[in-house]
Amino acid sequence: MSYPRVKGSVLNIAAVALLLLVSLISYAAFTNMEKETDRIMLDTIPVTNAVQSLLTDVLNEETGVRAYVARNNRSFLDPYYLGQISLNRNVEYLTNNADRISPNLGPILERKLVPSLEVLKRYFEDQIALVDSGKIEDARGRINAGKTDMDQFRSIHNELLLLIGEDTRSAGSQMKKAADQTRLIIMVSGLLAIAVGVVSIIVFGRAGRAEAALRVSEEKYRLTAETLEAHNEEILAQQEEQEATLLKLTEREQELEWITSYQEKLTGFMQLEPFLRGTVPALLEALELDAALVLLREPEEDGFRVVYSIGYPSNAYPRLERELYGSAGRALETREPLRVRRTLTEREKGLHASFEQATDWYVPLLDDKQEMIGFLLLTLYGAGELHDALKERLLWGLTRQFGLAFFAQLVNEERHKQSERLKELNAELGNEKELIRGIVESSHEGILMAGLDGTALVANSRIGDYFGWENTLGTGMLRLFRQLEQGAGTPLSLVEPVKEFLAGETDSVSLRFPFRRAEGLRYLELYATPVRGRDGGVRGYLFVFRDRSEEERVDEMKNEFISIVSHELRTPLASVLGFVEILLNREVAPDKRKRYLQTIYDEANRLSTLINDFLDLQRMESGQQVYHYEPVEWNALVREVAEQWKGRPTHEIRLHVPGDSLVVRGDPDRLRQLLHNVISNAVKYSPGADRVDLYLEREGDHAVLRVQDYGLGIPEEAKDKMFTKFYRVDNTDRRQIGGTGLGLAICKEIAEAHDGSLRFESEMGAGTTFFLDLPLYREEGVGGSLVILEDDVNLSHLMAEAVGRLGLPVVKFRAAEEALRALSAQGGAPARLWIVDIMLEGKKSGWDFLAALSRHPRHGATPVIVSTALDQPAHYYETEAERYLKKPFTMERLLEVVRELLEKEPKETIVFPARNEQEVVRILRENGIGFEELKAGEDTVEVKLKRTEPEEG
Repeated sequence: MSYPRVKGSVLNIAAVALLLLVSLISYAAFTNMEKETDRIMLDTIPVTNAVQSLLTDVLNEETGVRAYVARNNRSFLDPYYLGQISLNRNVEYLTNNADRISPNLGPILERKLVPSLEVLKRYFEDQIALVDSGKIEDARGRINAGKTDMDQFRSIHNELLLLIGEDTRSAGSQMKKAADQTRLIIMVSGLLAIAVGVVSIIVFGRAGRAEAALRVSEEKYRLTAETLEAHNEEILAQQEEQEATLLKLTEREQELEWITSYQEKLTGFMQLEPFLRGTVPALLEALELDAALVLLREPEEDGFRVVYSIGYPSNAYPRLERELYGSAGRALETREPLRVRRTLTEREKGLHASFEQATDWYVPLLDDKQEMIGFLLLTLYGAGELHDALKERLLWGLTRQFGLAFFAQLVNEERHKQSERLKELNAELGNEKELIRGIVESSHEGILMAGLDGTALVANSRIGDYFGWENTLGTGMLRLFRQLEQGAGTPLSLVEPVKEFLAGETDSVSLRFPFRRAEGLRYLELYATPVRGRDGGVRGYLFVFRDRSEEERVDEMKNEFISIVSHELRTPLASVLGFVEILLNREVAPDKRKRYLQTIYDEANRLSTLINDFLDLQRMESGQQVYHYEPVEWNALVREVAEQWKGRPTHEIRLHVPGDSLVVRGDPDRLRQLLHNVISNAVKYSPGADRVDLYLEREGDHAVLRVQDYGLGIPEEAKDKMFTKFYRVDNTDRRQIGGTGLGLAICKEIAEAHDGSLRFESEMGAGTTFFLDLPLYREEGVGGSLVILEDDVNLSHLMAEAVGRLGLPVVKFRAAEEALRALSAQGGAPARLWIVDIMLEGKKSGWDFLAALSRHPRHGATPVIVSTALDQPAHYYETEAERYLKKPFTMERLLEVVRELLEKEPKETIVFPARNEQEVVRILRENGIGFEELKAGEDTVEVKLKRTEPEEG
C-alpha cells in the first residue's frame, strides 16, 4: 500500500471519526435539551395547573357555602364537597413534589397555604353547622369574616403564582441557553466539517487515487450535514413549541387574574343598584366589550324591566318590556346562552360611525330552580369576533359567575327588605302596644283583662287606685272578687255572677256595688264581656270598673235640689195662691189689697228669677248663651247696681269707687246679673251683720271688684265645691236661708265668658270676700288706619293679614258699640277705610254703625266696604266711596276693592238708578242722610250730600 493511499486512508478515518464525534456531541446536546424541555413540561405545567386549581376549588367551596347560607338547601353544598375533594388532591400533589419543583415552594405550602386553608375549612364547617342548627342569621352575620379569610388566601395564592412564574421563566431561560449551546455545537461542527472538506480536497488533490474514497466521504459528509440541519430544524420547532406553551401559561395566568379580580368585585354589596354599578362595567372591561344591559323579570307587572344599562344610546331600550321575542325570546325559551350577529341601528351608528355590524350575547340569568329571572345582554361593536377561544370561554365563565352572584344579590336584597319590613312591623307593633297601653292607662275606668283560665293578665293603674292592689297580674279573678265582696259592705254577691260568667253560663256581667277604703266610700259599676278573636272564639275576658262616686254625689245633690226647688217653688206659689184666693173671695180694704198685690208681685218676681236661673244655666252648659259685648263703663254699672240695693232694712251697701273711669268689654245685662247675685249672696249669708262693702280698684290692666261681707263664712271642707251646681253648704245656720245652689255657678260662668275670674277668701265667723277680676278695655284710635269691624275672630285675622300688605296700620273691632266709641273720641283723625260686617257681637248691627258713620262730621266721608253674608238690600246702592262684598269672597278680591277705594278721592254725591225722586228722598231720610239737591237725568238720580261742619270746641 502506498504512502499517500495510507495517508489518505488515515485522513479519511480521522475525518470520519471527527464527524462521528461532532454528530455524537450534537446528538448529546439535542438529547440534553430535549430532556430539559420534557422536565420543564412535566414539572412546571402540572404544578401551574394545580396552583391555579386551588383558587377555583376554594371559590367553589365558598360559592356552595354562601348559597347554602342564602337558600338553606343542602343541594347547594355539592360544589363545596367537589371543591373540597379537588383541593385536597391538589394540595397533596404540591406537597409531594414541592422539593423537586422549587426549594421555596415547600416553606410557602407548609407555613402559609396549609394554615390558610385550615382557617377557611373551619370557617366553612362553622357556617354549615350554624345553618344546620337553624342559626341562619348568625351565619349571615359572619359573611364578612369569611371575606377576610378569602382575601388572605388570595394573597398567598398570588404569591404561589408568582413563585411558579419565576420558576417557569428560569426554566425557559435554561431552555434558551441549551438551545444556544446546541446552535454553537452545530456551528462548530459545521466549521469542522468545512475544515475536514478542505483538508480532504487538498489530500485528494495530492492523492488522485483517493478521489473515489474522498467522494464517498464527501457524500457521507453531505448526509451528515443534512442530518444536522434536520436536527437543527427540530430543535427550532421545539423551541417555538416551548415559546407557545409559555405564552399559554402567561395567558392562563392573566385569565386567572381576571377571574380573581372579577370574583372580588362580586361580593360585598348590600343593594342591587351598587352591585350592578360595580360588577357590570368590570365585566365589560375584563371581556373588552362595549355595552351591557340587565333585564329583570317583574311578575307583578307581567314583563321584564331594565334595571341597568351601560354603553347603549339613551332610551335605546324600553324601561319595561311586556313580551320578549326574537333572540331574547329564544334565550328565554331555551334557557341557554345565545350569540347573534346583527346590523347596527341608526342611533348606534351615530356613536360608532365606522362600524356596520355588532355581536350580541344573550345570557339567561337563572335562579336556584333553574327558572329564568332575567337575562344579561352583552354587545361588541364591529365586524370582528372576540379575540380568541380563550376570551369566548372566559365570557361564558364570567357571565355564569355573574348570574350566580346576581341571584344571590337578589336573594340577599329580598331578605334585607324582609328584615327591614320586619323591623318596621315590630316597630309598628311596639307603637301599637304602647298606644294600647297608653289608651288603657289614660282611661278613666279601671280595666282588668283575664285569660281563659281566669287569671289576670293586664291591669291599668286605675285598678290600684280603686282597690289599693299593688300587683294583680297572675291572680285569679274569683280571688280578687272575694276581696271586693269583703270590702263592699253589702249583701250583694260579687263572686257568683263572675263565676257563672267565667264558666260561660252568662254572656256578660253588670253590677253596681260600694267599696269602702280608708279615705271613704267609693261607688263602682262593673261590666264584663268576653274578648273574641276574628274566628269568634273567646280569647279572654274584659272587666271594666267605673267609678260612680261623682254620679252618686250628683244624684244626692239632685235629690236635695229637687227638695230645695220644691220648697222654693211651693213657698211663693202658696203665697200667691193664698193672697189671690183672698182677693177673689173677700172684700178687703184698699190698703190691704195693695199690700196683697205687692206680695203677689214680689213672689212672682221670685219665681221668675228662679226659672231664669234654670234657663241661664241650661244655655251656658249647652253653649247657647248669647253675649252682646260692648265697652261698659264699669264704675257706672257697679254704682247703678249698688244704688238698687240701697234702702234695704237689714244691710247698708257701702261703695268705694275710684275717681278715674274703668271701662271693660262685656255684656252689660250679664255683668249686672253677676253683680246682683254676688251682692245677694253677701246679704243672705251675713244675717248678723249690717253692711256689705264694695271696693272697685285698678290693678295693672285689670279691674278688680271686691264684695266683702261680715257674716257666717264658708267651712273649709265646702270651699272646693262652692261653684258646683246645686251645691249648698249643709249647716244648721244656713238651712233657713233659701236658694237653689245655682247662683255662684252662674256667676263663675259669666266671669269666665268675659275672660275674667271669680274667686273668694273666707274665714269662719268673720265673713267672706268675693273677687271679680275683669280685663280693662283697651281704647284704640282709628286715625289713618284700615279698620275691620267683624265678629268672626278668624276671618278678622285673615282680612288683617291680607290688607296689612298695603303697609297701613290695621285696627279690629267685634262690636258696633266699640267702633262707635272710637268715633266719639275727641280729636281723633278719620280712618283711611272701614270694612264693616252687618251681624256683630253687640246689640247694634253694622247698619246702625254705618248710619252713625255717615252722619259723623269728621268720619262721614271715609270709604266703606260692607262685608256680609246677607244679600244686598233692595234700598241699598253702592257709591264711589262704598262697596258691597257678599261672603264668601277671596282676599285678592278684597285687596282689589281696598286699593280702588283708597286711590279715589271721596265725592259728596250718590248716584241712584232712575226712579221716583220722592222714593230717593224717603230712602235718604230713613238713613239719616242730609242732602242739598237732587239732579234727575234720563237714567239716574244724582244726589249732592250735605256736609256737616265740625262743632267748635
